[in-house]
Amino acid sequence: MVVMNVASGSLNDSDVPGIGHALEHFLLMGSTKYPCRDEFGEHVSKHSGLRIGTTKADNTQFWFNINTDAADPEAGAKLEEVLNVFLYMFIDPTFEADSVERKMKAIESEFEHQVRVDRGRLAQVSRSLSNPEHPMAGEFPFGNRKLLGDPAELLPKVIEHKKHYSASLIQCVVLSLLPIPELQGRFAAALATIPNRGVHRKVWGTILRFLEKDLGTETFVESVENHDYLYISFYFPGNKDDGYSAQGGHAVDLLTQKAEGSLYDVLCRQQLVHSLSANMSYKYTGYRTLMITARLTKAGLSKYTDMVQGVYCMIARMKAQGPQQQQVDEQTRLRHIDFCTSQTPDMSLAINMAEDMLYTYLCPENLVYHSNEILAASRFNADEIVRTLDQLQPQNMRLVLLSTKFSKLATKEEKWYRTRWGTRKMPSDNMAKYAAAVALPCSQLPPEPRLLLPNQFITKHDFEAELLVPQQGRPAQAQATALAGEDEEEKQRPPRALWTDKTDIWFAPGEGLWAEP
Repeated sequence: MVVMNVASGSLNDSDVPGIGHALEHFLLMGSTKYPCRDEFGEHVSKHSGLRIGTTKADNTQFWFNINTDAADPEAGAKLEEVLNVFLYMFIDPTFEADSVERKMKAIESEFEHQVRVDRGRLAQVSRSLSNPEHPMAGEFPFGNRKLLGDPAELLPKVIEHKKHYSASLIQCVVLSLLPIPELQGRFAAALATIPNRGVHRKVWGTILRFLEKDLGTETFVESVENHDYLYISFYFPGNKDDGYSAQGGHAVDLLTQKAEGSLYDVLCRQQLVHSLSANMSYKYTGYRTLMITARLTKAGLSKYTDMVQGVYCMIARMKAQGPQQQQVDEQTRLRHIDFCTSQTPDMSLAINMAEDMLYTYLCPENLVYHSNEILAASRFNADEIVRTLDQLQPQNMRLVLLSTKFSKLATKEEKWYRTRWGTRKMPSDNMAKYAAAVALPCSQLPPEPRLLLPNQFITKHDFEAELLVPQQGRPAQAQATALAGEDEEEKQRPPRALWTDKTDIWFAPGEGLWAEP
């Protein structure tokens, strides 16, 4: 599998919304060395593989895989055959006018699919509500035929936009059963020929995603899939590297636990929710978002304010009790066990590593197997946890209700997907109820959740220490015993740990993983 990650996405679309997505499609037309239309796709199909491209907000990804066997003496040649065709689309692409119409039809087809998906429609409404100064305001990442305009006029703009596909913005990950030296020998030189166009990754600084007038609001969005969801979002300052501790994960874990007396348990007993989840995300302009997502029952839809009040009661208990290191440690241990006993799909491994290479604050030891998530949640910082909990206030909150029930309140229409929506300030009575709930003392709160005690029957095995010590940035301990014939160097290497040398070539011994920025 090969992943090419370009640190430029739809936020760089300039004056033509969707042009980054168009470039993703147009790039696959071919290259000067391999000019035949869809030659890359034919090579991938010949080896029973798949290929995908996707444009995100701040990066664009291309990946492909082919079926090879390490025992096949032609495995390296087959990968080289396909990878060379792939790389030349970045080195010297051709944008043939006679292929533009076909690509425009593909873009329009993707747009028509998104029209029928609530998730994309909801995201587009959120963009339209953003601060006009924010890069996501008015963004339309998919584009469509109407917006992109006449193909003859669009093509020169796409060719100009390809400057973002520069070696200075590209990370490549190769995941293979072939030996690392063979991979480097076959592909390092070709990778080095991708032009460096002198473009640097764009940084937006600190820009409010939502202004003060946009917080403390309720937004009603009409569903086309007959869904009933409530999204509770809190916005507050913070960058992605600030999350390199338990500060966000601690709140997420406590809000979504399923123990007796937990928020989920209480809401289920009241028959208000089918499911409950939460996540912490980090935006591109110095702000963090903690979002709670609840799939509502019919009763929950009518009593959504009761559910929000329940959330604030749980937040009040979390604040009154203060940071609980035992809970953080137990959640971290559960992640460790899952990490040690589950298999990461090759696609996820390569894609996540390509994205993680963008963040210089991450240790190279933690670029594989989702170990960043484990490490980020395992660093207990009481002061940061308290600061995060203090931000979970009604005045920092936005509610979004996705349903067909509130059609009368959805009086506006989004420009591109024609989604019906409406927004208003939360009624003062509701705001007062939420503010009172978050300020309640422990004596007036619902009973404390009865958290599950650590499972004493699950012991920490040697393999846990071997896998997890390197992730925590400490030297790995050599195994107590060595297998017959094992040399000293192999004895000291922990399994599946990532190593790095002075040339910035990153690889995992024995795993066939190679990445080069």
